[in-house]
Amino acid sequence: MKSIQKCDCNYLVRFAVSDSFIRDNSFRSLLAIFMVTIFVPNTAFSQLYVNNANDPGCYVIADGGFTGVTNSDQNCYTLSLNNINTNGGQLFVGGKGGIAGKPSFIATPWTGTFTTAVGTSNVATAYGFVVQSNGAFINGDTYVKGGLFLNGRKATNLAPATISSTSTDAVVGSQLYTVIQDGTRYFHANSVNPQDSVPAGQDAIAVGPATVVNGNNGIGIGSSAVVGPSAVGGIAIGPNTQATGIASTALGAGSQAHGSQSLALGAGATASQANSIALGASSVTTVGAESDYSAYGLTAPQTSVGEVGMGTAQGNRKITGVAAGSADYDVVNVAQLTAVGDKVEQNTADITSLGGRVTNVEGGMTRITNGGGIKYFHTHSTEPDSVASGSDSVAIGPNAQASGTTSIAMGAGSTAQGAQSLALGAGAAASQANSIALGASSVTTVGAESDYSAYGLTAPQTSVGEVGVGTAQGNRKITGVAAGSADYDAVNVAQLTAVGDKVDQNTADITSLDGRVTNVEGEMASITNGGGVKYFHTHSTESDSVASGSDSVAIGPNAQASGTASVASGKGTLASGNGAVAIGDAASVSAEGSVALGQGSADNGRGAESYTGKYSTTDNTTSGTVSVGNAATGETRTVSNVADGREAMDAVNLRQLDGAMAAVGDTVSGLQNGTDGMFQVNNNSGQAKPSVTGTDAMAGGGRLRGVWQPQYRDGYGQQGDGGKQHRAGGQLSGGS
Repeated sequence: MKSIQKCDCNYLVRFAVSDSFIRDNSFRSLLAIFMVTIFVPNTAFSQLYVNNANDPGCYVIADGGFTGVTNSDQNCYTLSLNNINTNGGQLFVGGKGGIAGKPSFIATPWTGTFTTAVGTSNVATAYGFVVQSNGAFINGDTYVKGGLFLNGRKATNLAPATISSTSTDAVVGSQLYTVIQDGTRYFHANSVNPQDSVPAGQDAIAVGPATVVNGNNGIGIGSSAVVGPSAVGGIAIGPNTQATGIASTALGAGSQAHGSQSLALGAGATASQANSIALGASSVTTVGAESDYSAYGLTAPQTSVGEVGMGTAQGNRKITGVAAGSADYDVVNVAQLTAVGDKVEQNTADITSLGGRVTNVEGGMTRITNGGGIKYFHTHSTEPDSVASGSDSVAIGPNAQASGTTSIAMGAGSTAQGAQSLALGAGAAASQANSIALGASSVTTVGAESDYSAYGLTAPQTSVGEVGVGTAQGNRKITGVAAGSADYDAVNVAQLTAVGDKVDQNTADITSLDGRVTNVEGEMASITNGGGVKYFHTHSTESDSVASGSDSVAIGPNAQASGTASVASGKGTLASGNGAVAIGDAASVSAEGSVALGQGSADNGRGAESYTGKYSTTDNTTSGTVSVGNAATGETRTVSNVADGREAMDAVNLRQLDGAMAAVGDTVSGLQNGTDGMFQVNNNSGQAKPSVTGTDAMAGGGRLRGVWQPQYRDGYGQQGDGGKQHRAGGQLSGGS
């Protein structure tokens, strides 16, 4: 094949004519006919030279215009039109009138058939010829020179090419068809815009009419999509989209991403802030990343790395299908927010409303993290689980039951049956709507009332609910009560004592104050516990809460509930007494069955007591104390919005006390002025007050003395004389 290479035979001929093929005489004849017919135009009218110098490495085929080929390496002798050198087998096949072996001239091309034997066992038939040896090539600038000229003809029946990185095979039509069909499947374009795409940036990709990608490593897809020169790695997908920020992405018709690493997703969405997302059609970003900003409900400054904007200039969007959040920075859904947000409004200081609601409870429930347990929220019990069956209700504690709408039951065995009722404490039962059972085993029995008669008042009264702190076994004191000032504030014993010290007894008896408020009405919101602690959170780095008492509940940082069935709620609260309830920052209860409400409140060890009530002379047995202050530190609070008491064990308010004082004042004034009933006094002369020194003696009138027992003197300047009475001249005297 060396001679073929030197003579620059076409690669297709070299491929077809292998050594093994050319050694077969019949195949060589067929090859000659094929080569003349296919590769030499107008073969029937051409002249053909075949050189066979008995050299197995040299065969030359030339058209009539051939002037000579020299190949000294293979003893291929020069052929010329007028002189053919023979070397024991050179063959000339000429035109009409030509004589084999007579190369003196070339006659007119001839289309006839001849068979002249030339050489050893060679036969030339028709336009064909047979050549011996193992190589052949077609010469001539017209047909072969750096390539193969087929004169408009096809090469058919080719085998499929080998497809590889090193293959030099010719690819056939079927392979190209497969590439065209499969290579663009599912990827087509249809546009009449003649303006081509421009991938100007390095390693950029631009697809679509008039799409321009100026940024390096950028991608632009769609009609008139633009990736700006500063948008390295930017992506703009969709008609008229723009990505101008570094690594920004705009996806959707007319969307724009201008901020660095921003994303505009949706038709007309605009993300102008860095690290921010405009999500949805026409959505915008307006804030972006912020440092040290104030967040609603949090005191510590907050920092964000970007913004997700889903609203438009025309309004905002809902986010639906949101699962309940569990981590600090998860989104909460409406179900989580509803049960708490609308109910617990403020728990910072005073209990300002006992006339139907508790509005401010200090140490309120803050934030609880749920993970491997519930931080600051623990129970210790083997009792049945709590059940919150009422709509938006909350049940916390072993076997706690909240069946009323938006009711709360907190404490072991507590029950809240009334709508918007609150049962707080082990075994507490709030059966009345809008009412509170406060303390272990406390009950509500009255609930809201209209046009009821309140003690000491003539006008009908109305209440929205009841706060019960008493039990079937007895009542509780409410201690630490600040002096009331408004009509519906609770009054304390100090206020009552100031009245009682002046009046031993009055006609409108003050029968039972005793330092207790038996029914305090109020409301707290609902908390739902499910899949974590829904609507129940704290935010603290303090120690975890501990509920070590049987059936106890501890809520809040470092809250301690060590008493049986006790409840401690708030930072640092301590409920060590059995059935004790401590609510508020650092509130503490040590006595059994007592309650401390508010920051720093304490029962100071006062629990169940037996005593005779001052002024009522009634024997009392209490089951505990309710404190809203701390007697040891002098802290007191006002208990306000207290409804007028009606029963003997109800708390009275300042309005009732003022009414009683007015009634007593009238009686005392009448006595002092001597104008009351049948007993009249006129001291116009300004005499000294009468004196009484005898046992059971009485003196009335100027300068009278009662000395003996019993004596009575009535008149002016008289002295008793053994109980005898005399009337003379307007004067009375008594002798023995």
